[in-house]
Amino acid sequence: VRAGFLLLHESFADVTKIPVLVPEVSPSVLQMIPPPLDVEVTETTVSLARRYPPGPLPDWQARSLGRPADEDFEHLQEGHFLSPAAWVDYWDVVLDGSGACARMRFTQLVTPVDDSVTRLQWRVSRDFSTGDSATTAQLAEMFAPYYATLAAALETMQRVIDEDGAATEVNVSSDVAALRVRQIVQAMLAEEDGPAPPARFVTRRSAPARSG
Repeated sequence: VRAGFLLLHESFADVTKIPVLVPEVSPSVLQMIPPPLDVEVTETTVSLARRYPPGPLPDWQARSLGRPADEDFEHLQEGHFLSPAAWVDYWDVVLDGSGACARMRFTQLVTPVDDSVTRLQWRVSRDFSTGDSATTAQLAEMFAPYYATLAAALETMQRVIDEDGAATEVNVSSDVAALRVRQIVQAMLAEEDGPAPPARFVTRRSAPARSG
C-alpha cells in the first residue's frame, strides 16, 4: 500500500467507512448513529469497544446462520492496536440470551517499507459455518475487494498529504483511538531516537480515554 503505516492504523480505528466501501458486507447497525465509544489506553496499546443496539444481519450472514433476514441481533465491536505491527478487530453477533455469539476476527499486520509505503497482510476468520465452503468463498469475494478499495483510498490520502502538505484538522470524539495510537507511536520513535512523523492533529475535540 503506497501510504504511511499510521494512515493504515487510523483507518482501522474507524469502522464508519465500511458501509461506504463495502455496503454488501456491512451490518445495518453501522448505518446508525454510533453508540458511545469506550477506549482503554496503556503505554503501548489502545483498545476500543462499542455495543450496538439490536439490528438485522447482512444477508450473507443471515443465510450462513440460518436466521430470518428480519430478525434483530445485538452487535459487539472491538478494535485492538497491539503494536505498530498489528491491529485486530472483533465483530460479534449475540445470538441468544445465553450470550452465545457468532464471532468474526480481522487481523491486520502492518510493516513499514518507508515513510509512504507499507506492506499489509490481512486475515478474516470466523467461528460459524466453518464447514460451509460457499460462505468461505463469499467472504473471500467480499473482503479481497474491500481491502483493495481501502488501499486505494489510503493511497489517495497519502498523495494529498504529499502534494498539499499538512493542514489543520478538526477531530471529533470518535477519533480518540486514532489520536492515542499516533501519540504512542511518536513516543516509541522518540525513545529509539528515530525521526518522529510530523503531527497532523492540530485541533482536538476528543472524548477522554480511560487509562489502564
